[in-house]
Amino acid sequence: ANPDIVVIESFGYNPFGDDAPTIDTHWLLLAQAVDTVKTHLPNANIVMAATIAPNANRFGDGAPGIAFSVIEKWQRATTIKKYLENAVRFAQGEHLPLADAYHPSLLSDGNGNLSYINSGDHIHYSEKGRTLMATKIAEAIAKNKLVE
Repeated sequence: ANPDIVVIESFGYNPFGDDAPTIDTHWLLLAQAVDTVKTHLPNANIVMAATIAPNANRFGDGAPGIAFSVIEKWQRATTIKKYLENAVRFAQGEHLPLADAYHPSLLSDGNGNLSYINSGDHIHYSEKGRTLMATKIAEAIAKNKLVE
Protein backbone atom coordinates (compact mmCIF):
# COMPACT_ATOMS: atom_id res chain seq x y z
CA ALA A 1 0.00 0.00 0.00
CA ASN A 2 1.08 3.52 -0.68
CA PRO A 3 -0.99 5.74 1.61
CA ASP A 4 -1.30 9.47 1.21
CA ILE A 5 -1.58 9.94 4.98
CA VAL A 6 -0.26 7.99 7.97
CA VAL A 7 -1.72 8.71 11.39
CA ILE A 8 0.61 7.95 14.29
CA GLU A 9 -1.34 7.71 17.53
CA SER A 10 0.17 8.87 20.80
CA PHE A 11 0.44 5.41 22.41
CA GLY A 12 -0.42 7.21 25.65
CA TYR A 13 -2.55 4.39 27.00
CA ASN A 14 0.34 1.92 26.83
CA PRO A 15 3.03 3.70 28.85
CA PHE A 16 6.45 2.37 29.79
CA GLY A 17 6.54 4.07 33.18
CA ASP A 18 6.10 7.43 34.82
CA ASP A 19 9.57 8.94 35.17
CA ALA A 20 11.51 11.34 32.96
CA PRO A 21 13.61 8.65 31.22
CA THR A 22 10.51 6.75 30.10
CA ILE A 23 8.88 9.95 28.82
CA ASP A 24 12.12 10.61 26.90
CA THR A 25 11.97 7.06 25.51
CA HIS A 26 8.40 7.71 24.37
CA TRP A 27 9.58 10.85 22.53
CA LEU A 28 12.43 8.94 20.87
CA LEU A 29 10.11 6.14 19.79
CA LEU A 30 7.66 8.64 18.28
CA ALA A 31 10.63 10.10 16.39
CA GLN A 32 11.62 6.60 15.25
CA ALA A 33 8.08 5.95 14.01
CA VAL A 34 8.11 9.22 12.05
CA ASP A 35 11.54 8.42 10.60
CA THR A 36 10.37 4.94 9.59
CA VAL A 37 7.35 6.35 7.79
CA LYS A 38 9.49 8.98 6.06
CA THR A 39 12.00 6.34 4.97
CA HIS A 40 9.54 3.74 3.69
CA LEU A 41 6.73 6.05 2.55
CA PRO A 42 8.48 9.26 1.51
CA ASN A 43 5.37 10.68 -0.19
CA ALA A 44 3.05 10.09 2.76
CA ASN A 45 1.97 12.93 4.99
CA ILE A 46 2.11 12.25 8.72
CA VAL A 47 -0.51 13.29 11.28
CA MET A 48 0.14 12.87 15.00
CA ALA A 49 -2.95 11.97 17.02
CA ALA A 50 -3.44 12.59 20.74
CA THR A 51 -6.33 10.46 21.91
CA ILE A 52 -9.04 11.19 24.48
CA ALA A 53 -8.20 11.98 28.09
CA PRO A 54 -8.62 9.31 30.78
CA ASN A 55 -10.92 9.75 33.75
CA ALA A 56 -9.05 9.11 37.03
CA ASN A 57 -12.26 8.49 38.96
CA ARG A 58 -13.50 5.65 36.75
CA PHE A 59 -10.41 4.39 34.89
CA GLY A 60 -10.75 0.67 34.17
CA ASP A 61 -14.10 0.26 35.89
CA GLY A 62 -15.88 -2.66 34.24
CA ALA A 63 -12.85 -3.92 32.30
CA PRO A 64 -12.52 -7.71 32.60
CA GLY A 65 -9.81 -8.78 35.04
CA ILE A 66 -9.09 -5.24 36.27
CA ALA A 67 -9.79 -3.93 39.76
CA PHE A 68 -7.75 -0.75 40.23
CA SER A 69 -7.77 0.95 43.60
CA VAL A 70 -8.60 4.65 43.80
CA ILE A 71 -4.87 5.43 43.97
CA GLU A 72 -4.03 3.14 41.02
CA LYS A 73 -6.72 4.79 38.88
CA TRP A 74 -5.30 8.22 39.65
CA GLN A 75 -1.70 7.07 39.01
CA ARG A 76 -2.56 5.44 35.69
CA ALA A 77 -4.61 8.41 34.48
CA THR A 78 -1.83 10.82 35.50
CA THR A 79 0.77 8.75 33.63
CA ILE A 80 -1.39 8.52 30.51
CA LYS A 81 -1.90 12.29 30.51
CA LYS A 82 1.90 12.79 30.68
CA TYR A 83 2.29 10.65 27.56
CA LEU A 84 -0.53 12.45 25.75
CA GLU A 85 1.02 15.83 26.58
CA ASN A 86 4.38 14.48 25.40
CA ALA A 87 2.86 13.45 22.05
CA VAL A 88 1.33 16.92 21.65
CA ARG A 89 4.68 18.58 22.40
CA PHE A 90 6.39 16.17 19.99
CA ALA A 91 4.01 17.07 17.16
CA GLN A 92 4.46 20.77 17.84
CA GLY A 93 8.25 20.47 18.11
CA GLU A 94 8.48 18.49 14.88
CA HIS A 95 5.96 20.75 13.10
CA LEU A 96 3.66 17.83 12.36
CA PRO A 97 -0.08 18.22 11.90
CA LEU A 98 -1.81 17.37 15.19
CA ALA A 99 -5.18 15.72 15.65
CA ASP A 100 -5.75 16.68 19.27
CA ALA A 101 -8.71 14.94 20.90
CA TYR A 102 -6.95 15.06 24.26
CA HIS A 103 -7.48 18.69 25.19
CA PRO A 104 -11.09 18.95 23.97
CA SER A 105 -11.97 15.83 25.98
CA LEU A 106 -10.62 17.23 29.27
CA LEU A 107 -12.99 18.60 31.86
CA SER A 108 -12.09 21.62 33.99
CA ASP A 109 -11.09 19.28 36.86
CA GLY A 110 -8.47 17.58 34.64
CA ASN A 111 -10.46 14.38 34.13
CA GLY A 112 -11.54 12.98 30.82
CA ASN A 113 -15.16 13.65 29.93
CA LEU A 114 -17.02 10.37 30.48
CA SER A 115 -19.16 10.96 27.41
CA TYR A 116 -16.07 10.23 25.27
CA ILE A 117 -15.14 7.09 27.26
CA ASN A 118 -16.63 3.61 26.86
CA SER A 119 -18.95 2.97 29.81
CA GLY A 120 -18.19 -0.76 29.67
CA ASP A 121 -14.48 -0.51 30.51
CA HIS A 122 -13.81 3.21 31.14
CA ILE A 123 -10.63 2.97 29.05
CA HIS A 124 -11.50 2.92 25.36
CA TYR A 125 -13.53 5.31 23.22
CA SER A 126 -17.28 5.58 23.39
CA GLU A 127 -19.11 6.19 20.11
CA LYS A 128 -18.92 9.92 20.86
CA GLY A 129 -15.19 9.55 21.58
CA ARG A 130 -14.59 7.79 18.24
CA THR A 131 -16.47 10.59 16.51
CA LEU A 132 -14.35 13.22 18.29
CA MET A 133 -11.11 11.47 17.31
CA ALA A 134 -12.22 11.05 13.69
CA THR A 135 -13.29 14.68 13.55
CA LYS A 136 -9.94 15.87 14.91
CA ILE A 137 -8.08 13.75 12.34
CA ALA A 138 -10.26 15.10 9.52
CA GLU A 139 -9.75 18.67 10.76
CA ALA A 140 -5.95 18.20 10.87
CA ILE A 141 -5.99 16.83 7.33
CA ALA A 142 -8.14 19.70 6.04
CA LYS A 143 -6.32 22.45 7.97
CA ASN A 144 -2.96 21.29 6.61
CA LYS A 145 -4.32 20.63 3.10
CA LEU A 146 -2.96 17.09 3.09
CA VAL A 147 -5.54 15.93 0.54
CA GLU A 148 -6.47 18.00 -2.45
